[in-house]
Amino acid sequence: MANETVVEKEKNLVMTRNRQIRSSPVEKLFTMLIYGILGILGASCIIPFIHLIALSFSGSDPIKAGIVSLWPIEFNTDAYKYALDHPAFMRAFGISVGRVIVGVTFSLSMLVITAYPLSKSKEACPLNPLFKVLMIIAMLTGGGLIPMYLVMSWIGLTNTFWALVVPGMLSLWNCFMVMNFFRNVPSELEEAAIVDGANSFQVMVKVYVPLSVPVIASMALFTGVGHWNDWFSGMLYMARSRDYPLQTYLRQVVTTPNFSTLTIEEMQKYAQITSKNNQAAQIIIATVPIMCVYPFLQKYFMTGLTLGGVKG
Repeated sequence: MANETVVEKEKNLVMTRNRQIRSSPVEKLFTMLIYGILGILGASCIIPFIHLIALSFSGSDPIKAGIVSLWPIEFNTDAYKYALDHPAFMRAFGISVGRVIVGVTFSLSMLVITAYPLSKSKEACPLNPLFKVLMIIAMLTGGGLIPMYLVMSWIGLTNTFWALVVPGMLSLWNCFMVMNFFRNVPSELEEAAIVDGANSFQVMVKVYVPLSVPVIASMALFTGVGHWNDWFSGMLYMARSRDYPLQTYLRQVVTTPNFSTLTIEEMQKYAQITSKNNQAAQIIIATVPIMCVYPFLQKYFMTGLTLGGVKG
């Protein structure tokens, strides 16, 4: 009883000290400073996006006059109608959607298949140290842009859809994250599955994958966002603009808009809007898919990164 009383007094003393520290003027000032900095950073990220939304829904005259700030003036949806009716934009949108679906599927499959054997001990997989050293070397010393383009050209993948998927199919950094997560899976579960007659592939699919949903969801988010936002691969590997993914197409629209390919009907529709209006609407449409997917994967995000980065 005496020991319990002493422990309780110590806990109360620690709690009292923590309250005093939290309530001190220096602590309050520091907290206000941190929240102020975070508020400024958050505003600097969201205000340009709100301005884009206002531009996309505003009329052409206010935009030309430069009076649109954070609220639409002469509200209309002509820019969105033009973007959704434009074949080139919808083709690029479809290419990016297909790229994300195929790229994420292939990337996650490669990650799991590669990380599972690398998560084993040296006794179970004697070549593990060699493969890990090679992976680290590959991470630190890339081949470069020109060798990558030459390889893609030699194997005949330039100007094809697979040029957008194959180069980033296996991220070594993501592979180490998944590998470290697999190490946290209790070995007793694998031993029990083997006793029940499961082979290595069945253990990986039925034991490791279901228990690794947080890290797999995090890697899916990383890979999907990377594929969706990548514009350089389309510019590098595609010679025809009709094969561009969405971000490469948007870059072309923003930097060097081409009106020679527009039909008379499209020119009449384009005359009702401005280039800024059109660009803002297409950028907003391009961000909607990622904004819709992210909330469903956010709950796995921190868990996957934390558990995947514990062991080296």
